[in-house]
Amino acid sequence: MKSIKYFDENLKKWVVLAANNASVLITQNPKLIKEGETYITVQEALNRLTDKYDELRGNIAWLAKFGGGGSGGSGGTVTTTASIKVTDAMGKDIINGDNIFSSEKNFNFNYSINQPIGSGTYYVTVYWDGQIIINEKATASKTYNPVTIQVDKFSSTTVHTLRITAYDSNDLTIPDYISNITESSISLTARSNKVEVNLDADDTVITLNISNKAVNSTTILHATTQGITYDFNLGVSDGSTKTQEVSIYDRLFLKKDLIVGNTYRINFQV
Repeated sequence: MKSIKYFDENLKKWVVLAANNASVLITQNPKLIKEGETYITVQEALNRLTDKYDELRGNIAWLAKFGGGGSGGSGGTVTTTASIKVTDAMGKDIINGDNIFSSEKNFNFNYSINQPIGSGTYYVTVYWDGQIIINEKATASKTYNPVTIQVDKFSSTTVHTLRITAYDSNDLTIPDYISNITESSISLTARSNKVEVNLDADDTVITLNISNKAVNSTTILHATTQGITYDFNLGVSDGSTKTQEVSIYDRLFLKKDLIVGNTYRINFQV
């Protein structure tokens, strides 16, 4: 290394005026030094600029697409190369634009920000049928964030729209995520999945909750046991959830055929 130095009488040491090595030269540029620093080496400044370049490189693609925002392209919002990812409660991807069906009263999903290069913080807003569920929540990229939505709380429609928007700390926006979630028009739940039968009792019932949102349609309950299916006509639906009791001995079983201690399986469908 070659350098030009002079001896500073106040500092009582040699001070470099010029050198051919960036690790020896210093800079006091306020755009490069951090709070509390008076100077850094040129080498450190170059390292910081390189890190900043790597952080922003993932966002450069918008220049070619948008022509610098509103000047050379179509104008409008500038986007990044990051994207919004959504999975269901089981971890299965729900692709942007998907139309999925759900028979649950609560819709559970996870969202995350997929950033191809590096990491960052994004501000996420979640809409359900146009209503804000989560508002500009600071979210680290590549982390899963669980959300539970009570389906019937926000609207009475059976087709719901899930929309997620996000932007980063540089105000660059991510393309919106939009999917449709359709409630199954009919659902069936049981108060218990296990019933103990008393052979000495006159009867034993299984209590079911049945919801048929197709108003004025006939609801048919199918009960299958021991390879035989029995149909029960539950009448015309008014769109509300009904409680239905099904008798064990109403066509399903004969007392004489039941053996104490045995387990019998019944599958219900509507």
